[in-house]
Amino acid sequence: MKIYFLPKTPSGKWAVIMMILNIIVFVGGSILPWNEGYSGIDILIQNPLQGIITILMLVIGIATIIAAMFSIIKNKERSIWVFLAIALGFYSVLGFFGSIATVFFA
Repeated sequence: MKIYFLPKTPSGKWAVIMMILNIIVFVGGSILPWNEGYSGIDILIQNPLQGIITILMLVIGIATIIAAMFSIIKNKERSIWVFLAIALGFYSVLGFFGSIATVFFA
């Protein structure tokens, strides 16, 4: 079993592209100002772009996990970048649920 650095299958390449897109969306969302002092649905009213970016990160994270798992299981992809894509996809999903917990339960 050889482990490659770059993916060889199309679904592995898509997983890496979505991982990079997820990082770009995360950095873009981190640059935006965050209004403190709001909780619950008031955050979505005061910061609609931040809410859209957070949901977009969740969707891209789930799509990254699905593409990477499909690549590993069905196509036998053994790439370091694909395994990293799974880890960052899970991080994105956990970050979404963490931000929801902070907004509504803190």
